Formats: sequence, C-alpha cells, structure tokens
Amino acid sequence: MDEKVLYKLIGERVKRHRLAAGMSQAQLAAAAGHLRASVANLEKGRQRPQLYFLYELCAQLGIHVAALLPLESEIQKSSLVEVNTDRGVDHLPPVSAAVLQRMLSTRKAKKRARV
Repeated sequence: MDEKVLYKLIGERVKRHRLAAGMSQAQLAAAAGHLRASVANLEKGRQRPQLYFLYELCAQLGIHVAALLPLESEIQKSSLVEVNTDRGVDHLPPVSAAVLQRMLSTRKAKKRARV
C-alpha cells in the first residue's frame, strides 16, 4: 500500500467535506481545537494525522470517520504510474513502472547510438 497516496486521498476527502460544510480551514481547525496549518497540511497529504484528530474533524463536519477512509482498491488505483510504451500508455505499480522506464530508456539510447 502506498502511504503517500493514502494520506493524499484522506486529505482530499477532508477538504471536500469541509467545503461542503461551508467552512474555511481556520474555522474547522478552531472548532476541532487545532491549528489551521494542521488542517492545511492534512488536506495536502503532508501530515499523517492521529486517529483522534480525524475523529475531532469528523465531529465538526458531521460525518463518520469512515467517510474519510478510501478502499484499498482506490489506493492501489491511485498509486499506478503511467508509462508510455510503443503500444500506448500502460498503468503500472511504481516499482514495475521504474523498471520498464529504465528498459525503455536503454532501448532508446541504443537506437540513437546506431543512428
């Protein structure tokens, strides 16, 4: 599981629910007893929130904490990397994408060397 993607998706959901509630980051933070910067960092996926923090935000937003948690399949789908190949665009897990990109760049370098 890609933790960066997990926290990015949680942050996007917090922001979506906050905007739907008509609240600013500062208003939500104050209502939950936290700093605005904490909410901003959470929404950008830069902060790994403690569970109690998520519960406090959810209480202020009037939602259940489960509304913030993505399914594992959503995390995996968001973790895929696009790689342009001769066949088109493939979506692969990050490690596989890196290997394929190295292989493709080596192949392109060999073609250029022959020309």
